[in-house]
Amino acid sequence: MELSEKEWVPAPEIKNGTNFDYFFVLERGCMRTKSILEEITKLQEVTAILRGENGCPWDKEQDHQTLVPYLIEESQEVIEAILKKDDDLLKEELGDLLFQVVFHARLAEERRSFDLGDIAKRVSDKLIFRHPHVFKPEELTLSTSQEVLENWEKIKDKEKRIQKIHLSSQTFQKISLPF
Repeated sequence: MELSEKEWVPAPEIKNGTNFDYFFVLERGCMRTKSILEEITKLQEVTAILRGENGCPWDKEQDHQTLVPYLIEESQEVIEAILKKDDDLLKEELGDLLFQVVFHARLAEERRSFDLGDIAKRVSDKLIFRHPHVFKPEELTLSTSQEVLENWEKIKDKEKRIQKIHLSSQTFQKISLPF
């Protein structure tokens, strides 16, 4: 199979002897998985340096609560970029939001609570659990969005630990969403 400069290729079609279950972005014929992991690792390292002994005084003072306004602001900026249909701006704002996730993961890692890998595992496991029609199609077939939504409600009812985020009225007033 001849690959264009960039295209999505189902993993079984990759003819390099590896056996993957999911899709990978291929660029100029090689997997970008390594470079993506390298960039995520670099972001983690930059964050650790910012929080480290010789890091930034402001970054070292932050905790989960002090970062809430920035998390809200960055989320809002992502929404604005989406509504503007500006991919370059969206890339920038998603980067800022990703930094928030990495920063919060770093704070938790410093407390020896969890790390970015734990976050990724938790969300991957949750997505797989909530999409049995994709990951276990032999057990469940759903053909329409409506069927997926109905099954989603059943799954949510089964989940034992549903936590609701209770924002204080002060924090909530700072949110000014464009829709």
